[in-house]
Amino acid sequence: MILKESVLKSKQFFTRLIFPVKCMVCGASLPRDGVYLCEECLPKLYHEAHKSCPACLRAIEFCDCHVVKHAVHMSYIFFYGSEEIKKLFYTLKNTGDRRYFDFVGELLGRTIASRLGFTKETELPFECVTYVPRFPPRKNEIGYDQSKQLAKAVGKYFGIKVLPLLKHTGKAGEQKRLSQFDRRHAVKTRYVINRRLLNDRGKLSQKAVLLIDDITTTGATLNECAMILESFGVKQVYGAVVAKTVNAKRYDYPDAEDLYR
Repeated sequence: MILKESVLKSKQFFTRLIFPVKCMVCGASLPRDGVYLCEECLPKLYHEAHKSCPACLRAIEFCDCHVVKHAVHMSYIFFYGSEEIKKLFYTLKNTGDRRYFDFVGELLGRTIASRLGFTKETELPFECVTYVPRFPPRKNEIGYDQSKQLAKAVGKYFGIKVLPLLKHTGKAGEQKRLSQFDRRHAVKTRYVINRRLLNDRGKLSQKAVLLIDDITTTGATLNECAMILESFGVKQVYGAVVAKTVNAKRYDYPDAEDLYR
C-alpha cells in the first residue's frame, strides 16, 4: 500500500513537471492540481454557470430552448457564447489533457446530481454512461474523442461503467458546418447502434442510460441518439452536456421529418 502511494505521488510529480498545471481559460500557471481555474477565472465561470438564458430569460436548469423529446431529463452547466466558455472548450478540444476532462467531468457529474436531486449515496437512475461519438476524421486529426473522455470522467465520478453504445457512420461531415435545418436532417444518417453490445435478442440490456455530449446547438443530435437507444431496448435516456448554445432571437424550427411529409 505504501509502495503504491509512493508510485502514485511520483507519477503525479513527473506529470506536473512535464505538463505544468495551467488555468483552462487564461493559461496562467497554477500552484496545484485539482481546480484548473485561476483566482480570476474561477468567479467568472461561477457567474457563467448561473446566467439566465438570453432567449427565455430562465436559469439554465429551467431553460426549455432545446427540447430533446426522447430524453427524460437534460442537464447543462453553461450557455455557450462568452469568451471564457469558448476558451474552456478550446482547451478541452485541443490539449487532450485527461486532468482537464476529469475536472470538467466532475463539474458535469455534480450538475447532473443536483438537477436530479440525488447524492452519491442514493441509487442512480441510470445504469451506465454512453456518449455521442465524434466524426471519425476529426477524431483521427486530434487523436481523441472529447465526448468519450467526458463520459469517462462522469462515469468515474458516479462509479459506473462507460459503454460505447453508439457508432458514427462517418457520413455528412462535421455538424458545425451545417445549417440548423441541415443538422436536423443529416443527423438521421450519422449514428447507428453498436451491435457488438446487443444481446441474443438484438436488444441492449441497459434500461436506463446517461447520454453525454460536449455541446448542443439544436438538440437534434441528442434527440436522434436517444431515439436510437430507445429503439434497441433502452427505456429511459438521461442527457447531459457541458454547454448549450442559445440564440437571443428565438425561432421555432419544424422537425425535418415534418417538412418531408
